[in-house]
Amino acid sequence: MSKLEQMTYKMQPAGHEEPPAKRKYTREGKLDDLCLKWLKFCRTSPDRNANKWYNYGRELLDQTNVTVDEANALTLKFADHINANNLGIFLSVAYNKSPDKEIVYDLTPPQPPHLLGYKLPKNKTLIIKGTVSDSCGNYAKGNIVNLGNGGLSLGHQSSGIIINYDTVEAHLGQSSSGTVLNFGKAKHTLGHEAKGLVINLGYAEEYSAYECETVAINFGSTGKGFGFLSRGIIANSGHSGYELGERAKGIVISTQTPPSWGDLDTAKAVVRYDYSPRINLNHMKARMQEIHQYLDNLKIKFEKGRKDYKTALEVLKEFGTKPGQTISNDIENILKRAGYHV
Repeated sequence: MSKLEQMTYKMQPAGHEEPPAKRKYTREGKLDDLCLKWLKFCRTSPDRNANKWYNYGRELLDQTNVTVDEANALTLKFADHINANNLGIFLSVAYNKSPDKEIVYDLTPPQPPHLLGYKLPKNKTLIIKGTVSDSCGNYAKGNIVNLGNGGLSLGHQSSGIIINYDTVEAHLGQSSSGTVLNFGKAKHTLGHEAKGLVINLGYAEEYSAYECETVAINFGSTGKGFGFLSRGIIANSGHSGYELGERAKGIVISTQTPPSWGDLDTAKAVVRYDYSPRINLNHMKARMQEIHQYLDNLKIKFEKGRKDYKTALEVLKEFGTKPGQTISNDIENILKRAGYHV
């Protein structure tokens, strides 16, 4: 193993499979010339159009058989190239074209790649064990599993499943329409404008579920403003920060008392333990128990995936092809039985 490989190799966190010892990436070099041509195209391109770069990469690799190890070797080969951080799209083309269903990226280069996992197909899983830069997993239909440093905007506009076990700097799952599970640390606006399912079982900083459109549930810990301006369902069954549900336009549920509530005047419905002016008190007590039990059962199921992403994927299958819509419907039905107009 070269000195650079030794410096950039990252071991797997506890609870997941160990990587093979003394891993080496192939060095046949058959992709080197194509990669250099692509890097030059990106550097001279008048606009920074990710889709244009991606399509050019597809043209270059159209007649070439590619493996994941060969693609990862390019990260080491061109680590010092002036445009090395743009390699993510070229690697994505190679990943998407390769026969591998499970793709492991386990490097921490000096210039981490942007847009790794771009347009990942539905039948593939990208496992990030190293360090990446911004916007990885953009428009992915497959699964993105982060066990390293996920940069900014991991899973932006993705429609697959995004699972974070380590750290994402900000905007995890922004504008996504699939599922986002956070077991690690998500800095600033987890699930911003998400249209699918957002589940927090780790720590999420301020303004999680900001303008969320379907359902976001906190079982872990969040900063202030959970559910700010949300239009769907937000449910807190963990530790939330100040201003829970601030100016939400959808349904706000909390089985725990937050440090402070936000302005709830625009909310479609509010379900809270301390009081609820919008519903018969006896019905409220009965349905709060039902909501509490439903959320507790959800937490038990999703906790199974804390140490194993494959288990997390299996759990999600129980909720059909659109878990967010399934859980949203379940919660709305409980509220309707209690007399809420939702």
